[in-house]
Amino acid sequence: MNRGLNNAFPQKAIITEIRDQMAVVFVPLAKYETGYIESTVLLNNDMIGKEAIVVFINGDRNQTVIVGVLP
Repeated sequence: MNRGLNNAFPQKAIITEIRDQMAVVFVPLAKYETGYIESTVLLNNDMIGKEAIVVFINGDRNQTVIVGVLP
């Protein structure tokens, strides 16, 4: 069974940078780091290093959005 990244499902990521209300995240399962992406939750610098839930719009990694941050 292949347990690689399936872009159709939400994924866990780690927030690595925050600027304004956009962030860079690292998706460990794919060994992939995004550029600055949008978020549906308010971000602050205390969230750097926290896990986030991200989705890929239409399965496209170039259209990643943060939909939640885990405490």
